[in-house]
Amino acid sequence: MTPKLYIFPISHFSEKARWGLELARQEYELCLLNPSEYVDTIKSIVPESSLPVLAFETKAIQGSSLILDAYELAAFGRTLTDEERKLSDEIDLKFGKSIQTILYSYLLEKPELIAKLFSTTPLPKEKIAEPPKDFPLIALGLRRKYRINQKNVETAKLLFAELAEKLQGVYKEKTFFDGQAFNRIDLSIASLISPLFKIEDHPAYDWFSSIDLPEDFEEWVSSLNLGLLQERIRYFYKNFRKKV
Repeated sequence: MTPKLYIFPISHFSEKARWGLELARQEYELCLLNPSEYVDTIKSIVPESSLPVLAFETKAIQGSSLILDAYELAAFGRTLTDEERKLSDEIDLKFGKSIQTILYSYLLEKPELIAKLFSTTPLPKEKIAEPPKDFPLIALGLRRKYRINQKNVETAKLLFAELAEKLQGVYKEKTFFDGQAFNRIDLSIASLISPLFKIEDHPAYDWFSSIDLPEDFEEWVSSLNLGLLQERIRYFYKNFRKKV
């Protein structure tokens, strides 16, 4: 049985797992879910309601890091060192989770953008999407899930900027994180930071290009001066991401 990979189209954690599976040449059936309607589907497979989930006939693997743990040898030819594993956890926190807190703090003020990004098929840029009638409840749930308040958003921005500066220093000196070849750290950085940029080779490009992200969010991204990191991420996607 071909396993099913349940994802949100715009989710950077989903992208991290999906990219790893493709590098490992693991076949899967892609199942796109709407973030406002997915809970019943996922709760019938696993206890927790987070994605991605890779579901087999008799078991399921939940979470991008656990999915990569299962396939990293096939995908990259080696496993992470202990030091790299600590950095991988740091990337998940300071890039992955921080971006969720930061980006949704802006998007929740624009329900029409949420409606387009949550669609399971990309919509034309000129199309106006109506947010779901229960959007206030959805927004409340997102604020609780991603701990969105002024203090946490500012903390997330500081954590993000700290790690971004560190990694720009690394990539200034070498093409790949380990100096040898594209590996799991490079993939994690590229996939988890990708929502900040419209990456043409990203599977969710049609979703993100269908909207204009809030101007104040774009101003925050611009203030970070991530030109080198953005250039490297585009390089990784162009050269190591299968066109989908």
